[in-house]
Amino acid sequence: NQLDPHFTLNALNSVLHLVEQSDREKIRSSLQSFSGLYRDMLLSAGKSRRTLGEEIEFCREYLALEKIRFGERFDYSVEMPPGINSELPVPKFVIQLFAENAVKHGISTREDGGMLRIRVRGAERELTIEISDNGQGITGDGSLSESGIGLSSMRERARVLGGELIINSQAGQGTSI
Repeated sequence: NQLDPHFTLNALNSVLHLVEQSDREKIRSSLQSFSGLYRDMLLSAGKSRRTLGEEIEFCREYLALEKIRFGERFDYSVEMPPGINSELPVPKFVIQLFAENAVKHGISTREDGGMLRIRVRGAERELTIEISDNGQGITGDGSLSESGIGLSSMRERARVLGGELIINSQAGQGTSI
């Protein structure tokens, strides 16, 4: 529940950025994307998990919203081989939170060519989700601040669920989670 307002404020900031540019078509498209994302959040309120497929789709829609905002300065890819079980339950926002941080802290400061890559690999009990970008790293100096609610909450959720959260952030090579 603490992550929902975090996401909402960042998504609204993306739409407000377009309002400042007075691009009506992009504003309309962004508001439609945002309303779909927000509807999904309302329908899943109170749930701590969703399927991997739902999380991937939510993240794709969020990244499409950011693509409207950044245009040619940003691109993304999502790779999930057909053999991965998309019905596996995962913590809600486990992918989207890190993708959002990668855009905000790693890619938004780039003049051009920001790239975010999400890769899902593994099998039932050994699932690996890698989120990487070609930005400056979350803090720009190669260190990772975990003072935010989102990162510390995800680390705790992974621990409680018996998983592990590994974060690698290096200046000049972006962030990989």
